[in-house]
Amino acid sequence: MLLILSTFLAFADAVYFSVSDINITIPIDKGKFPLNKQPLASFLAQGAPPLNYTISNNLLRISPSGDVFFSPDFLKSDITNVDAISARISVRDNSNKEATSYLNLEFVLLESLDCDLIVEELCFWKTVRYNFSENAKPARIGSLASPFLVEMCASCEINYDLLSKNKEFRVVSSGALHSIESTEALDRETQSLHLLQVSCTVENSKHTLRNINQTVAVAVGDVDDNPPKAQERSIRINMSSKHVHKDQVVAHKDLIFSDKDSPAVNKYKPVILNDTLKILKAQCNKFSDDHLKQEVQTAVHCKLKFTKTVPVKTSTYSVVLQLNDSSLIHGNGAVGMPIDLQFLDDSGYHPALYKRQLRPATLYPSNRIQIFRTAAPLARLTQPRYLHGASNFTLKPILPKHYAIFNVTYIEGIIFVHDSENLRNATEFVRLNISWTQNDSRKSDEIQVQIVDEPTKTCNDVRKFNDWEHCAQYTTPEECLSPRACALATGGSSSVEKRKRPQRCMWRGEKTPSNEPTTLYATCTPDLETCPDEKCDELEQLESTVCPQDCAEEVLFPAERNKMTGRGIFRGSGVCFCSTLQCHCNPLEYVKLPKRRKPTKPPETTPFLANSSRHTSNATKIMGIELAKCGTTCIFGVIGGALFLGAAVALFVICWKLDSVHKAVRDKFGEENQDLAAPLSDYTMPEPMPLNFEMTTSLADTAILNIINKYAPDPKWEFPRNRLIIEQTLGEGEFGKVLRAKALNISGQPGETTVAVKTLKDDARESELNDLLSEYQLLKEVSHPNVIRLLGVCTAPGGPIYLIIEFAEHGSLRNYLRRSRHLKSECGRLPSSTVDENDVHYDEPNISKVTPKEILSFAWQICKGMAYLSEIKLVHRDLAARNVLLAADQICKISDFGLTRDIYEDDAYFKRSKGRVPVKWMAPESLSDHIYTNKSDVWSFGILVWELVTLGATPYPGIAVQNLFHLLRQGYRMERPDNCSPTLYNIMRSCWHIDPEQRPTFQELAALWEKMLSDELFLRSVPTKRRRRIRLTTYPKSQSYIKCGSADKFQESADFLAEPDNNQNDINARGYETPVKVPKKVQTPTNDCPQYYTDMASGSST
Repeated sequence: MLLILSTFLAFADAVYFSVSDINITIPIDKGKFPLNKQPLASFLAQGAPPLNYTISNNLLRISPSGDVFFSPDFLKSDITNVDAISARISVRDNSNKEATSYLNLEFVLLESLDCDLIVEELCFWKTVRYNFSENAKPARIGSLASPFLVEMCASCEINYDLLSKNKEFRVVSSGALHSIESTEALDRETQSLHLLQVSCTVENSKHTLRNINQTVAVAVGDVDDNPPKAQERSIRINMSSKHVHKDQVVAHKDLIFSDKDSPAVNKYKPVILNDTLKILKAQCNKFSDDHLKQEVQTAVHCKLKFTKTVPVKTSTYSVVLQLNDSSLIHGNGAVGMPIDLQFLDDSGYHPALYKRQLRPATLYPSNRIQIFRTAAPLARLTQPRYLHGASNFTLKPILPKHYAIFNVTYIEGIIFVHDSENLRNATEFVRLNISWTQNDSRKSDEIQVQIVDEPTKTCNDVRKFNDWEHCAQYTTPEECLSPRACALATGGSSSVEKRKRPQRCMWRGEKTPSNEPTTLYATCTPDLETCPDEKCDELEQLESTVCPQDCAEEVLFPAERNKMTGRGIFRGSGVCFCSTLQCHCNPLEYVKLPKRRKPTKPPETTPFLANSSRHTSNATKIMGIELAKCGTTCIFGVIGGALFLGAAVALFVICWKLDSVHKAVRDKFGEENQDLAAPLSDYTMPEPMPLNFEMTTSLADTAILNIINKYAPDPKWEFPRNRLIIEQTLGEGEFGKVLRAKALNISGQPGETTVAVKTLKDDARESELNDLLSEYQLLKEVSHPNVIRLLGVCTAPGGPIYLIIEFAEHGSLRNYLRRSRHLKSECGRLPSSTVDENDVHYDEPNISKVTPKEILSFAWQICKGMAYLSEIKLVHRDLAARNVLLAADQICKISDFGLTRDIYEDDAYFKRSKGRVPVKWMAPESLSDHIYTNKSDVWSFGILVWELVTLGATPYPGIAVQNLFHLLRQGYRMERPDNCSPTLYNIMRSCWHIDPEQRPTFQELAALWEKMLSDELFLRSVPTKRRRRIRLTTYPKSQSYIKCGSADKFQESADFLAEPDNNQNDINARGYETPVKVPKKVQTPTNDCPQYYTDMASGSST
């Protein structure tokens, strides 16, 4: 049996307990109590003297040397009613540094003392922690058992032997005190945890021998006694230009230092030497590195950042990055790494790249392409000659500076312009590596793109995506071939080959086309080779206006739709032109032509005819017919249409009046339920708004496009809206809604797939749109069974923004829990998402009562998902049962990433902007300092476990949120629910430690839940006798807190926390009780408003 399994410790120059966190069982027989000469326990502290000890319980006292005794008040009391005592011990050194420990005493009532029954307690503590700093002189570490118990059984003789070959330790006995001592200085970097095999022999008065063997762990604390070392002797970094910019970051994978000491004891300061131009500064982050060995080390990753925007005249700029270890206890803590910055010339040529001969292309027609520098977004460079099973195309530029200028479609491998603004500043030559999958293997081509200037520059002032027109809207050759026709997808490789004048779009067909229907109809297009070609390819699907002649869903008569594809024009007469959603083909005389004087007409009629022609042209663009030639049938049709329209308006007015009357009746009789039915916000403003704060307005079309322009279409995730069939609204919030839909052939799944679609309402604000797009960007990067999966997105102009995620048939976990106890969901809105999850009504199948095993399974799944998010440096910031979805087979899916942030650069996210926050789920450091880390998510997880145990109750019932922070700082924590075991409650409490570093990690929590599930301890029962418990003390700042570090540590803590109960057979000998005794009536108080997110300044919900 192992007494304690400890993680690495960092002592540096701080005071610490060499023996701490002791748990002991004491038999109650007042007649056999000794005279209190021997201490219950000795809390030996190491630090700079003098040391000042304090204890939090008045039933105990502590001596100046750290020995704990019963106080006179305890000895005078009726100890037969005592069940347990807990206390917190603190020690301060002469520099006012503090360390804390815990002592837990559990009493067992005996008719008479029999020392043969407590042999294990005589030999060893029930649980204990031994710590000793490295490099310290040999000294006593701590006792192996309680001298108080040894004195109670003075007739027993106790002897210890050290079975393991640990020359660094020995066991020393002095009367009733048996202790472990170190015999030499310890080195953490050699071994951070020593496991001692100790044998205890007890001989009673009858000379009967009992032998107990125990594994005792001694953790070696770390101090900064090792200097850092550079991973490489020197580094060379290639720079793409001699002109550097302020805040430009220079990174390299080998710019790393290592240190044998742990991160907690190291303090570094980076310095740049030989920086003659004073243009560089260093940024370094330290991380734990334990993948090579058990002992935790430090890895320091550094980056360089330019502090000025200046030209660098030399081709090589050499500096030295020096890392100073300021906390090193002895010796020189500075180490340097020479860095050579190699600058390329201004043309962008790199000798190693561009002098190397290109290998012949295999899939693409050519490995050398030209494109105009002013090419528009989505301009086509090239595409494969044939596919022959090739798919899964990816593009990677040879130089990182060219990243995102070009992109490739995922299925058809079409290379196109992705960022036209960066294209204008790119070097003349750009080399791209295109790879794809074919016959179960990856193949690639290398293509060199030459960016050339136009003979006469056009469209140089068009920057934003929304400012580009589309070629298909032009109806005459003069409009189409104008240099001012700045349209999407123009300026590509086809333009370089075929263009002779300063024109952007291209005219297909005769300038005076025939009025006979033909497949070679006249039209304006960005690329004669691919538009129109009777195929709506993958690039044209990214934006509906690139080639509507192939992709338009609506084709007006007399033009013929392409029956093979179901979209686009197959045959037309005259000139064909398109708006955003539909295409027209009209004979030449109905199309707007250049103004010209007809000599056969009187001069005085020309202005009238010209004006009539303009009106006819406008009508033609809209209706496809000439209104000027309206005969009798036409007139009757117009009159009939007007009458029908008038009747429809009258019917609408009547329905509106009737609805107003019904609404007034509903409002009148619904006032008595207003308090219960009114939705309350889940989020609050942390502070009042100043009077000059500018409120965000509803989102206009231009604002939407400006925001979407920051997120260019991603071929991998973009999904055509026409393959999405909306079925019903699952729920609505103030600014958004969630829809259920059927998606055809989405994410590699053939046929129809039921999906959930998040979208915005018409009155949504920019902040909601940014949250939705931010959630999209994060979901692209995550992939885990317990995290909601992104299936696709619709961001292309011409329709609403859709975020397509997998469908969870049971809805939110909170509503599932509440339905299981038939408690109606409280209502509230989640601003971090686009919809109120309380209003989301999924299919809601019949819910059975939740079992204890399901509660543990839910917690385990959520832990695994959060452990994954923490590994990829994401902080959720809004973890709660309402933001966990429950899919088929009881699979939990963490969702709602509207508040999630990437913390790769720092391990904390600092939120300084005003916004509503989930107060009752937030850690104290988040409420006070706006600091969000993975450990603040652990706090929220503890609240979520409380929600699981109470089947969806509201946390902190009856407590106003404006008072919550002060209560938490004073040590208040929610009490243990009646249907919750002490073991499970202590797990919650470990998540609610005021010190974030003392909270467990999600990896440790996941291991604990997994062990509880695998052991199936909640299914076993052992009948035991229950004793009456009298709670003797409470603590103002902490109640029975158990430190957390690993699953084994939780298991040891559980041993002394189990509460026997005759009424429910739910106890296991190893200490895990039934975590939730269900069914149990749990009810949210009727006077407790569900203030999940409340205005802390005013105390009201918003």
